Amino acid sequence: MPKSDFTNLYLSITKDDDQFIDTLRMEKIKQDKKHYNKTEIVKFLLNLGMDVVNGRYIKADPNLDELITQMQELTIERAGQKITIRKTKEQVYMMLIEKGLQHLNE
Repeated sequence: MPKSDFTNLYLSITKDDDQFIDTLRMEKIKQDKKHYNKTEIVKFLLNLGMDVVNGRYIKADPNLDELITQMQELTIERAGQKITIRKTKEQVYMMLIEKGLQHLNE
């Protein structure tokens, strides 16, 4: 049984990644009016990445959430018949993330 819920992680990153973390840290300090160290920013990025990989999404913008709600139901008319396709919000978010990743890879 582990003594703690946490473990230390040591890693080497490129200078570009280090610069990205520093820039993000400074932006969050300005935005939140709170001090952050690099470790806190790396934890934030890791958790965000794990949420995406695990199929969770963050409800960040009410306008985006409204758009996703509208995209949950799609009606297609074919040969005079209407077919309605319904998806969960999570399915819509995953579809958009997959399409976005495909676009980035092209």
